[in-house]
Amino acid sequence: MLSDKNQYLKVRKGVLLTDKLDFVISKIDEYFKDYPREVVSGLRTKENQLRIIINYANTEHLPVMFCQHDFDLKQDGIYIWECTWQKLLDKGYKINPPNTAVYNSRTIYMSTHIVPGNAFDIGSPAQLERDNIAGIINFVMAKEPGLIQSFTEEPKNGCFHINIKV
Repeated sequence: MLSDKNQYLKVRKGVLLTDKLDFVISKIDEYFKDYPREVVSGLRTKENQLRIIINYANTEHLPVMFCQHDFDLKQDGIYIWECTWQKLLDKGYKINPPNTAVYNSRTIYMSTHIVPGNAFDIGSPAQLERDNIAGIINFVMAKEPGLIQSFTEEPKNGCFHINIKV
């Protein structure tokens, strides 16, 4: 993979990347020269996405009456994980669902981490780090307009979510 040669924006061991994600991460490595960071997530399955919801629910001591394999399971017309996911959103988490779902009368689409995998996350737990990363990403978007579509700061999740253009 191209990003294996990165010096500043390293990919955490075990993070799965598509060729497109790998390309973008390798292209923006130099921009992190003065502020090295780590890619903490890339391509996910629906099971991975539901596992994240379960982990945050456990952290918040919310009831979990489903497992990571239940991403398509519905009861009375709603996904069995939907209420727990909504409670996490109420608490400030930014988590797209494993399947398109509704929150406060808004349609929230399936995570862009899921196939085809057009997103990755850069870890940034502290506010100062998030300010620096936001500046770097904005600079990259101005200098290399074909790489990054958008980004979202996810402070409660301790990361920046990056959607790629490629």
